[in-house]
Amino acid sequence: MQHVYRKGKIEGLSYKQIAEEMGISENSVKTTMFRAMEQLRKKLTPYMGLLLFFLK
Repeated sequence: MQHVYRKGKIEGLSYKQIAEEMGISENSVKTTMFRAMEQLRKKLTPYMGLLLFFLK
């Protein structure tokens, strides 16, 4: 999951490029990216208030 997220969000590759590079389907990339984002949201939600406080 980390590899897919890193390639998409940090390296800026498209889902198609990631799929070709990793030898998986584009739908697998989409699903994995969705799940990774969902996990990040769940883990970061408790800290949002603190983050917003420091961004003011």
